[in-house]
Amino acid sequence: MARDRDRGDARRHRHACGRGSQRRARLQDRLATTTPSLTAPAADALVEGRGELVEALDRLDPADRDLIVMQVWDGLAVLEIAALLGCTPNAASIRLHRARGRLADLASKGAPPSRTSPERSAARQEDAP
Repeated sequence: MARDRDRGDARRHRHACGRGSQRRARLQDRLATTTPSLTAPAADALVEGRGELVEALDRLDPADRDLIVMQVWDGLAVLEIAALLGCTPNAASIRLHRARGRLADLASKGAPPSRTSPERSAARQEDAP
């Protein structure tokens, strides 16, 4: 059983290294063919917004952060994410949707993410003996 887990870990590591190489190659191709088109004020606004987003991403739960990074940075589709997580595509899509919502909450409010809605929390407290 431990060997199967080690093999799975090694396989995921190889895939991650491959994705990193592909990502670097795509980035190099893009940089070689594009020229910067941002004006100074537009670039400043972009950098300011990025800082808030990076801070929110840092405060996000590691599992949620991994999901978002797999889709946005690695460019993986939901089917690929589901295969890596070992779950159904529907479950991966739902997890990704919830992770994006928690990231949006963090970015807009600056508060820690809530795993449950306020309505659910209130209902649980009412049901408690």
